[in-house]
Amino acid sequence: MKRIPLRTLWLALVAALFSGSCADGPTAPRPEPGSLIVSFTTPNVDDRAAMFTVVLPPGTTTGSPVLSASGLEVFHRRVADTLRVAVFGAIPSGELLRIAVPDLRQVPRMTVSLLEVAAENDALRESFSGYTIRVSRP
Repeated sequence: MKRIPLRTLWLALVAALFSGSCADGPTAPRPEPGSLIVSFTTPNVDDRAAMFTVVLPPGTTTGSPVLSASGLEVFHRRVADTLRVAVFGAIPSGELLRIAVPDLRQVPRMTVSLLEVAAENDALRESFSGYTIRVSRP
């Protein structure tokens, strides 16, 4: 029986351990698909239309917005990395809608901006004082 030097065995073991961990480089975290939440707060009871934008990280795909409240209609349009959304109906405070995204870890990089709010008489609100709109993870 031929003996293999201990040094050769040791080097072979070290090479085997490092070759597996370095073959693909560091592994990126897996995406967390899901639906981000757009929440809206209003100081009024007669808001009937709201328009806002959600700016997404470059290259982020989205599904169509799905309303969380009943009795509302939603229209949306995607231009580059900006999703423009209009909601019509008696708009309540709280969770307004959800949008499917491929990676919820990107939510902190998304921004949402309120553009317009109209009352039931179609008059645009002159001030957004008391209004908030935010995007978050479930």
